[in-house]
Order: sequence, then C-alpha cells, then structure tokens
Amino acid sequence: MVVVDPPTFSTTKGRVFTASKDYVELVGAAASVLEPGGILCAASNAAKLSFADFERAVGRGLATAGREGLVLKHLGLPPDYPVLPGFEEGRYLKFLGVVVW
Repeated sequence: MVVVDPPTFSTTKGRVFTASKDYVELVGAAASVLEPGGILCAASNAAKLSFADFERAVGRGLATAGREGLVLKHLGLPPDYPVLPGFEEGRYLKFLGVVVW
C-alpha cells in the first residue's frame, strides 16, 4: 500500500508542487513501486482541483507508470461538512482507493 497525500502547495529543492500540475507525476512515481494487486490511497484537499480532474490525474499517473487500476473507493467530505449549492470549491476533500496491477 502506498498513501499519497501531498500538501496542496509546497516547495522542495526550489520546485513548487501544485496538485493541479504535479499530481500525475506523483501518482506515477507511487504506482511504480506497487506490486500488482497493491493499493494506492490517493488524497487531495486542493480546492481548485475538481473531483473529476483528480480522478483523471490519478488515471494518467497510473498510465505514465505503465500500470492500470480499479477504483475501490471514492470519498469526499463527510455529511457533517455541508457545501453551499454552486460552490464547487467547497468540495475540496477527495480520496480514491485504487487496486493497481
């Protein structure tokens, strides 16, 4: 199992990580160390990254590693965190549990 839960924005070695630009590369690196049947737990709290774009980034990351996966679980905010209608950025929390082969 590999858990990927990067900060929304961070800087390391002079490089700025942003979920919307760099999540594909991160998932690719994580997927490359998983054995077939391993579980990838991917999370993000980037408000500007929609759930659909997050799922696409995970899928593209798997593809860059030459891997495929099946989503076992997708989660967002719990019911006690209501979001105003039309305020998509309020749905910031995203999680995918993926079995990778």
